[in-house]
Amino acid sequence: MKRPLVPRSMTKHLISGLLAVVGPLLSCLGLADTAGSLAPPGQPGRPYPNMPSIAPIGERIDKYYDLPDIAKGPSVDPAKGYRIEELGKGLYLITDGGYQSVFVVYETGVVVIDAPPLYSKKIRRAIAEVSGQPITHIIYSHFHKDHFGGTADIVVGRPTIIAQEETKRLLLRARDPNRPLPTLTFKDRYTLKVGSQVLELSY
Repeated sequence: MKRPLVPRSMTKHLISGLLAVVGPLLSCLGLADTAGSLAPPGQPGRPYPNMPSIAPIGERIDKYYDLPDIAKGPSVDPAKGYRIEELGKGLYLITDGGYQSVFVVYETGVVVIDAPPLYSKKIRRAIAEVSGQPITHIIYSHFHKDHFGGTADIVVGRPTIIAQEETKRLLLRARDPNRPLPTLTFKDRYTLKVGSQVLELSY
């Protein structure tokens, strides 16, 4: 049985359509410039000699695109190692450029939400830039150690530590001295009123 032939005119249209789609796609991916040649050496999309089509784990396959300035976020003073920024009335952000936490200042104290271990030793110094009040409350946003594994560095006295009850269950299992157990837990919602500030916590 003979296979049906595709008319030559239809084949021509199929090829033209395919080129119309693939050409711009290669250009968008940086694999070709407007003249159809490869991108300049060192630019994204420029293959290097013997570049594998499917790279083994850990093998470089090409140059990554440079991170645009607009995606880098605000600068962090390397001497301080953190940046502090006011977000609202009594609400402040602390970041090292990667992780972030916030604190709320009220009349007689400060509430800290998360203490990432990468800069936890600097949180008290950051707070001191805007308030001389003690840390009275610490809130855990969730269980992960990279977000509040530095809590032990900021605990002075006996602050109230607040978390959702599932977080406490996981901390009991982890037995991590750097993540003290919550002293107050909630299931679905909790309203924390401190002075003139009100925080609504929701699971």
